[in-house]
Amino acid sequence: NNRIGLWGASQAGWVLPKIANRRPGIRFIIAVSPAINWLDQGRYNHLQELAEEGATQAHIAAAISYNDTVTSLLNRDATYDEYLAFAQTTARTSDRRDPLMPEPRWKFAKTNFRSDARADLATLPDVPILLQIAGQDRNVDTAETEAVYRELLGDRVQVRRYPNAHHSMLRSDIDEGSLRFWAIALFTPRKLFADGFITDEEAFLYHEGS
Repeated sequence: NNRIGLWGASQAGWVLPKIANRRPGIRFIIAVSPAINWLDQGRYNHLQELAEEGATQAHIAAAISYNDTVTSLLNRDATYDEYLAFAQTTARTSDRRDPLMPEPRWKFAKTNFRSDARADLATLPDVPILLQIAGQDRNVDTAETEAVYRELLGDRVQVRRYPNAHHSMLRSDIDEGSLRFWAIALFTPRKLFADGFITDEEAFLYHEGS
């Protein structure tokens, strides 16, 4: 039991420190492009997607306003029918094409939308932490993540950056689904990942987990 560590990516960012605080004896933590705050992460991802689509400033402003209203509905514990009425009305009166959340997703959002890793990170037990950051991450604001980890954890966190990595830590110069992608996946799958990603984990585990 004294050799158990935690590995998690993306939205596991607010799960990893919570587990480490609740379970004594965790040996180490590996966090891969972890999110800090549920709402901030969702907004960042949405804005990145709009930018990639070439959305106009008016469209971006409308998206922000829409998301702010959804957040206000979550804050006041609105029912799914209330959310649905708002979302359907907005879809009829604008050019928005965002998919409607099904009811299970709405319930999930109501349970988790206040998630934020800061309080749990601040009270982490004294364990070594490897923070791996994707350089081309459109899902998580990795600059915010790194700043928060450094502020709250100081020298306990080892930061490794991978400039050519997407959020999944796959290499950005290989198109997912392409013939090249599948050939590499079949014959040399480790090469799908950003240079140094796996070897950095191996070195960290050898030093901290052994």
